[in-house]
Amino acid sequence: MSLRSHIARFTLLLAAGTLALFSLSSMAAEPERHASGISPRIDKVRTKIPSRVESKNRIPVVSPDLAESQAVMHWHPVLPGETLEGIAKHYGAGVDRILKWNELTEPEIKVQDWLKLFVKKPVRQRSLVNYWIRRGDTLESIAVRFEMTPEQILGLNGKRARVLRPRNSLKIYAYRGSVVSVPLGKPTQGRLYNGEQMPPGNGYIIRNPKESYGTTRTLNHLASIVKEVRRKDWGMPPVVIGDISLKRGGFIKPHKSHQNGMDVDVGYVPKDPRYTGRYFTVNESRLDIARSFNLIKAFVDTGEVEYIFVSYWVQRMLYRHARKYLSKDELKTLFQYPRHRSVRVGMIRDSKGHHDHFHVRFRSTDQRVAQGSSRP
Repeated sequence: MSLRSHIARFTLLLAAGTLALFSLSSMAAEPERHASGISPRIDKVRTKIPSRVESKNRIPVVSPDLAESQAVMHWHPVLPGETLEGIAKHYGAGVDRILKWNELTEPEIKVQDWLKLFVKKPVRQRSLVNYWIRRGDTLESIAVRFEMTPEQILGLNGKRARVLRPRNSLKIYAYRGSVVSVPLGKPTQGRLYNGEQMPPGNGYIIRNPKESYGTTRTLNHLASIVKEVRRKDWGMPPVVIGDISLKRGGFIKPHKSHQNGMDVDVGYVPKDPRYTGRYFTVNESRLDIARSFNLIKAFVDTGEVEYIFVSYWVQRMLYRHARKYLSKDELKTLFQYPRHRSVRVGMIRDSKGHHDHFHVRFRSTDQRVAQGSSRP
């Protein structure tokens, strides 16, 4: 081995020995810290954290959604004469929170707007009712019955409320259950008595509020079905509720039915988030078949459905999914498919134009309703 190699090797050994002596002297100076296995650099970082937490100038951070997660969502209709400050005081909520919940920048509200609120416990919900005036009604008696003031009724209806005539109607925000809406006549030739508008709520979207009037039983079924499907499936997108009826029923474009508050159009459940909250033309890549079938099955399970109208090729997709879970007899009772579309059997039946939504017709036990048609 050459002299130069010996010198290089000796230099390396000398450097290693010096480093070892330096480390031992450092451990002697800080025995407790190194006994715990924590390096000086890491320990300095850790000792800074408690001092920051205990600082008197630190403001505690509270999640802005804490109140919402521990409360119940409630929708309040703005009545004539009401102010945001008065509504906030009534529900025990701050004006700033109501502005945040409703994405408002100014404390200005309009009559008949709906405000989203979070309350500690469920409270009675009002809904818009097209109340038919009866013989003997007065403005004061109607106000007392629906827990409103005469001025609020006048503000909603104008001159129509000054002279009350039987069979005319008034807009009333009634507490749900205080008035019963019932169907008259057939789904294809009928009217709606005391039509009740579907109020806003959690878990569903109303496509057209002006055409969302139905019977009390219809709206109760819709609310309970949405609640049930979301209870079983928290990832369920909002259910799209389409046309039901006009406030007094009767013909509604472009439908042949939807005349007495017993028919409801409902959107299919999309697989693609881009179609959430609206109708879309169904195909295998867009339709969430499992969730759509579960939604339809939830309507069927109420025992109150007479027919469900679905395009034939959409029915075929649902049938192929359902046969994994239902018996042959159940499939035969539920579906028209695979029998020909002209064979009018099964609860789920073919109907042209139902490729982007399905049509539910509820049964009615009211004696004033004639036998329903098996066509939409």
